Amino acid sequence: MSTQLALRASSILAQMPAGDDNHHGAHSTLQAGLAPIADPVADGVNNARFAVSGTADNGGFESAFFTARVRQSFSFTSTRSGSLSANAHFMAQGSFSLVGRQPTWIFDGPGSAAFSIFIQMRLGIIRSPRSTAADINLLSSVETLFSASTKGVAYHDGIATGIVHIPILSRFLTLPAGRASVGPGDQITVEANYTVRAFANDGASFVLDFSKTTKPVDFSDGLNSPLAAIHII
Repeated sequence: MSTQLALRASSILAQMPAGDDNHHGAHSTLQAGLAPIADPVADGVNNARFAVSGTADNGGFESAFFTARVRQSFSFTSTRSGSLSANAHFMAQGSFSLVGRQPTWIFDGPGSAAFSIFIQMRLGIIRSPRSTAADINLLSSVETLFSASTKGVAYHDGIATGIVHIPILSRFLTLPAGRASVGPGDQITVEANYTVRAFANDGASFVLDFSKTTKPVDFSDGLNSPLAAIHII
């Protein structure tokens, strides 16, 4: 078996998509203290950081929605013929605070807030000019890396605070489920994809902070993909 490791991404995309993915009601707020931004690439550091807060005003139609997407792409060239499998690794660290407003009277519903991190992997193969095989583009299923939520109850707000800590080498995805054939010169792309979603409604709020930088880098906040690997048998 032949294995190739990539500790540096060839590109990183970090963004807050426009439109319904990021919006708030007329009397609610959504503030990005740090819009999603990619850090300089280094060995094992293919990281994007962000910080955001959202507050929904009281009222059943008031809400705040946040979405961030991060994509780390790793490039490989096949040096032999064989059956291919690939891995993308995920490493996340940051903090969150969710507050769900308590109902204030009998006909007043509680406010709620939620936050999730989803991960997905893509595997692409562009064939060598000498190959007659078709190009391949595969997506894994979407998996939940982390999730938290809360809502108010009678006589007190619902509160959920904590730390997200997904350490290095603890979470990865693999494609394909079987094996894909490759040949010399085939160009292989492995992508690690993050989607972060948060919302608050009816007087609730959320604060996400994945922006702090510390040393060693293993303890810096952000959504990192420390490595990708391909294996040819």
